[in-house]
Amino acid sequence: MNERRRDRLRKSVKKHQETLDQAKSVMTDLVVTELKVGLQFAEFARDSFAKRLSSEGRRQKDCAVQACQAVEKFLPRCAPTAEQRTLIEKQLAELKTAISNLDSLARETSN
Repeated sequence: MNERRRDRLRKSVKKHQETLDQAKSVMTDLVVTELKVGLQFAEFARDSFAKRLSSEGRRQKDCAVQACQAVEKFLPRCAPTAEQRTLIEKQLAELKTAISNLDSLARETSN
């Protein structure tokens, strides 16, 4: 009976670990997707500011900022491969730079 209980416990632990691994994989996918969305919104915002569409640009910049915040929130909870982590860090730096540049554009168009 004791051996049976241990066996069930081992199976349960293994199943739990598999579920955690799947969740971390899904979070990695979420982070990658949020980065793509954030970069796209940053591009939209840049185009809007260039066309002097300030309110659209600000709204799109805010969406880029929200995507960046989501990435920063979920990145510690996911388990990307080394290749994925390199890509994520590169794109996150690009997104932060784009947002910083949008701040400058927003100030220029408001003047």
